[in-house]
Amino acid sequence: MIATSSLSGGDRVLTDTQPQSQVYKGHLIIPRYSRAWWWATVIDPHGDEVKGQGEGHASEDQAISYAKGLIDGRSPWM
Repeated sequence: MIATSSLSGGDRVLTDTQPQSQVYKGHLIIPRYSRAWWWATVIDPHGDEVKGQGEGHASEDQAISYAKGLIDGRSPWM
């Protein structure tokens, strides 16, 4: 996966280590990584964050799949 990061000089550099946002059914999915766990923030078409259970996932793919489940109504909501 390719994403861009900003250097102190304002230049953009392509990296393959940063998660990339994606749009699914009009919702923005932003994968996040912290302390060995993945999760995804979901923003609805109105700009509001969709709240799900705050569990971490072992992989980025699992976090994205959970986020898509929130959007589709398959994953539990908070």
